[in-house]
Amino acid sequence: MRKPNIVLVVCDDIGFGEIGPYLGRGIPDWDVYGGERVHTPGLEAIAAGGALFTRYYATSSICTPSRYSILTGRLACRSPSIAEAFPPPGPATITWNTRVDRGEDSLPKVMKRMGYATGFFGKWHTGAPKSEISPDDDSDPRDPEFAARVRADWQRRVDYLRDGFGFDTVDRVYFGNREGLPERLQVHNLEWIVEGALDFLDRHAADPFFLYVALSTPHGDQLSKFDEVDPLLTPAGVLEKRPEVMPPRGGLRERVRAAGAS
Repeated sequence: MRKPNIVLVVCDDIGFGEIGPYLGRGIPDWDVYGGERVHTPGLEAIAAGGALFTRYYATSSICTPSRYSILTGRLACRSPSIAEAFPPPGPATITWNTRVDRGEDSLPKVMKRMGYATGFFGKWHTGAPKSEISPDDDSDPRDPEFAARVRADWQRRVDYLRDGFGFDTVDRVYFGNREGLPERLQVHNLEWIVEGALDFLDRHAADPFFLYVALSTPHGDQLSKFDEVDPLLTPAGVLEKRPEVMPPRGGLRERVRAAGAS
């Protein structure tokens, strides 16, 4: 019997009231839009053929420790980084300081042992080397010398995740909400992430696969400008062309309003 394929999509700082399938189901009123319809047709299609969890609770209200629990199955207080920063018997403060270590067992490692091809795309934010590019550097992202520095810096951090975390493929990575990069590269490129994930699915169509896609939005503070920024910009540098895997950003707000959503 063929093993089922698994795609785990994670997005943080999103409430029930921001996901169409959950509206009108008697779930506590967390709708920040005041009950107006939200436009999530893809999620509604998935929900129509699947199941909705109405009593599922996160282990933390903060994104990083939540990711730690999803990846390891452990409470964030078990992270080695917490023990290092707050040795017992004193109290500990769990914020964005939770990291996944190479030595820890994890969901991708378990899936890999079971014969799955494993891939990761999107936001990591559970411990990684910091960028060596100064956020005050106002160089043109398209300058060849600067572009090479940005790419090499990003690749160095990606290589860190490719060794010992259980993923066969690691690409299109955001290491946090703000990369520590110059302002012009501080954008969230969903098309870039999605393109990488779809390529992984195509390459492993004949294999059992486990794909972990962690979107950098809606938590990222640049989301409100998503349809205004250059879709060629990524934390790895400037793309040659826009990934054509999602509808164009232009006219996004008008399309949402036309669908009767806010």
